[in-house]
Amino acid sequence: MDLKPIGKMVDPDPIQEGIVLLDESGAAHSLTLEDVYRYTASIKLRRSVPVHLRQHFQVARNLLIYSWFEFSFVMSAQLHAYITTEMALRLRLESPRVPLRRLLSEAVRRGLVAADGFPSLAGLATARITKAGPEVWDALGALMAAYADGEEEYASALVEVLVNAIPDLRNELAHGSTEMNDGGFQTVAVCCDLINQLFPEGWKAK
Repeated sequence: MDLKPIGKMVDPDPIQEGIVLLDESGAAHSLTLEDVYRYTASIKLRRSVPVHLRQHFQVARNLLIYSWFEFSFVMSAQLHAYITTEMALRLRLESPRVPLRRLLSEAVRRGLVAADGFPSLAGLATARITKAGPEVWDALGALMAAYADGEEEYASALVEVLVNAIPDLRNELAHGSTEMNDGGFQTVAVCCDLINQLFPEGWKAK
């Protein structure tokens, strides 16, 4: 394929033109760069997360913003967020040679990752800029809604889905796929929640 013409480099990707958001009053408006920027700015690692991880994660956030101009950057943003997540797990668990799925399971076993640490999932159904993404986010949103309603038995199911879904979605991106989705906002937000759980306020490296 040809490069985007230089005179159109800062034009929105045509895919963005058909996306409509609803505000709190129910009024509709077309997605804007300001919407993308505002939502991405809300996906933020806390200062207790080691600085090199925050710097690495920043690339995923920037890719989300620049996906306004090149939609395919959403896929790169997702993969980069998964990579930062794996880096964070390896550091926190001091396990440099363990596969991602085992890292996630161990973090759950140690109580470092729990269902109530994913605020981005709590608002998945109503978030103004979480658009169509991997089907697993729909399942997670439903589980989180049930958990939020006080049904504690859904907590373990929600975490189990995450432990299995994150490695599968990461592998699909890493091994190459012709399919595209704009689940980058959900993915990057979920990864942010997970990393923040690993490094709570006051955490200090040994």
